[in-house]
Amino acid sequence: MTSPHKPSGPGGPARTWFDRGCQAFKLAAPEIAAKIPCDAFYVCPLCLHAFDEGALVRRQLTREDVPPRSVGGRRLALTCHGCNSAGGHRLDCHARREADIYDFHAGELNATRAVLKTRSGRVPISLSASDGAIRAFCVQKAAAQETHAAMMEEFGQAATDNTWEGFQIDIQFMPFSQADAAASWLRAAYLAFFAALGYRFVLRGELNVVRSRVTLRQSDHPPIFRIVRRECSAPRLVRIDEPAVFRSFAMFHGRNVVLLPASGDYELYDRLAEKPDNTAPMSGIEFPWPRGPMFQLDARRGGAD
Repeated sequence: MTSPHKPSGPGGPARTWFDRGCQAFKLAAPEIAAKIPCDAFYVCPLCLHAFDEGALVRRQLTREDVPPRSVGGRRLALTCHGCNSAGGHRLDCHARREADIYDFHAGELNATRAVLKTRSGRVPISLSASDGAIRAFCVQKAAAQETHAAMMEEFGQAATDNTWEGFQIDIQFMPFSQADAAASWLRAAYLAFFAALGYRFVLRGELNVVRSRVTLRQSDHPPIFRIVRRECSAPRLVRIDEPAVFRSFAMFHGRNVVLLPASGDYELYDRLAEKPDNTAPMSGIEFPWPRGPMFQLDARRGGAD
């Protein structure tokens, strides 16, 4: 989802991306482009609706962070406001909350919201972890005054009497949907490859199932499309050739490896549903991580091999 600061005007970067996308679509799908009743237009890569130049003035097109900025993304693709807003509100918050769990276990958590529970009750806290230490600060404005006072007394008594043995606390993270978190990462992979390779890549029939999932038209298929690993990876896009079971286009980002079908491959997600060994090294051709819309395939002949 785009960050809350003021979007660029119709003559700024959004206009550059609009023009670049218009040219790329005309090269990738000339027969469809010829049927669009205006010369200058932009096709949202998610819903595939065409928008005229006035959409920039009406703020119907927005530069989107890929993946969400909260998990390390930056502006990478132009999408329509409807798709951007829906993805942000219904998917991206789950990706951030899931990442908090992994970061906490790795001891690398920046300040995030959580709840601290003891015998005295529950209070909201700001939680962080680094250098082998866990830090929790009560959000007093959001806590019930009586509960906060009782909890402070409880901690103070334990410190005075040195009765920490058996002292129980429970840290509860914000609830999230793992399925929606995974869908947020699938959406990010789709848009990252769109920015890198263009319309010729995303308009393939093999990606219809992906587009249905990330635009919320389909909520449970494909069931498996992501691998979560312990180690983190710098953002990169790879066409995986080996092992054959994982032949695909993959986005590596943090702990996530998200797989998109290769050309002519309608069985990738069926293979992944069989849960093959995903610890084997994956090798293939790496693409530069895009700094913005590059649309490399749209300027050349042939498909996304």
